[in-house]
Amino acid sequence: MSNWWNVIKQNKLVNLPKFKVKPFNVAKPNEEDRECRDKIMEIIDFTKRYQFPSEIGGDFVRVKEVSNPYMVEDSKFSTMHYGSKKTRTKMWIDRFFAIGNIDDIPEEVFCTALDLLKAGVSANTTLRDYEIDVAFEDSRKSYTQQLIIRKQDIFSRNMMTLRLIVLWYDWFNYEDGMYDENPPLSSEEESNIALALRQEADNMRWPI
Repeated sequence: MSNWWNVIKQNKLVNLPKFKVKPFNVAKPNEEDRECRDKIMEIIDFTKRYQFPSEIGGDFVRVKEVSNPYMVEDSKFSTMHYGSKKTRTKMWIDRFFAIGNIDDIPEEVFCTALDLLKAGVSANTTLRDYEIDVAFEDSRKSYTQQLIIRKQDIFSRNMMTLRLIVLWYDWFNYEDGMYDENPPLSSEEESNIALALRQEADNMRWPI
């Protein structure tokens, strides 16, 4: 088996830090306090400034970017595609942000969202008419982090969505769904790509 497959089996591709979620029945934060809001703003800025790499592991090179508009002005949805030099496989990185009237979102909502993010697991809750949805995935096929805050009113612009994903499930030596016993990539090349993917996932990790 290749070094990459051993990495996959041992679940060592991305190791997320684990935190405990604070109880939701603790004292509510003062609405004049902006500590949680400021931290979420750091995460927003980080997501906006994320730079797509030009290549991954020396084999996958950037081939195209696809962007789509969203319903709010401060938004961008970009997916950067990467193609292998030696195989017919691919991978891609997805970045999405949509920022609405976040000045009207209560500090308590931001603090709850931050607690869920620190837990490092997928979770959702409802607080003061706001839905808070956090998604994390650390698997053999992708690394995902997403935060959605939205008011339970379809006409409200009190909302925000942030997402960074690197998806690589078909990069290694598969062809037509079958494993290639004589892959075009050497074990060393597979190891280099695995290390590059782990590094890129680390680069994408939000400053929580």
